[in-house]
Amino acid sequence: MRDSAATNYWDSKGLAWLWTSFFAGPAAWTLNQGVGYAVMKPVCRSADVSALWLIGAFTFALACLGAWTAMRRCLLMLREGVTDDGARIIDRSYFVAIVAIGMNLLIAILIVTSVIPQFLLSPCE
Repeated sequence: MRDSAATNYWDSKGLAWLWTSFFAGPAAWTLNQGVGYAVMKPVCRSADVSALWLIGAFTFALACLGAWTAMRRCLLMLREGVTDDGARIIDRSYFVAIVAIGMNLLIAILIVTSVIPQFLLSPCE
C-alpha cells in the first residue's frame, strides 16, 4: 500500500473503524456487567434466565464483531504498507489493530466465562 493509499484510508472512515473496533470489546464487557446487574432482580423473581443469556449472547457477538472489524476493516487494509520502524502513523495504526483483535477476543472469552455460571446456578444464588 502506498502512502497515498494510507492517507486516503485515514481521510475516509478508517480512523473511525479503528477506534470503534478498539472500544467494542470494553463496551461489550461494560454492557454485560451493567445490564446483567440491572436485570438480576426481575430475573430472580421470575426464575427465567433467558434474559441473562440474551445479554451474554449479544455482548459476545459485539466483542466478536469488534475483532472482526479490526481485522477486516483495519488490519488487512494496512498490512501492505507497514514497516517495523513504528515511526509512521500507518505502523502505529497497524499495531492498534492487532491489539484490538487480541483484546476483543480476550473479552469475548471473558464474557463466555461469566455466562457459564448462569447454566449451573439459579439466578438468585
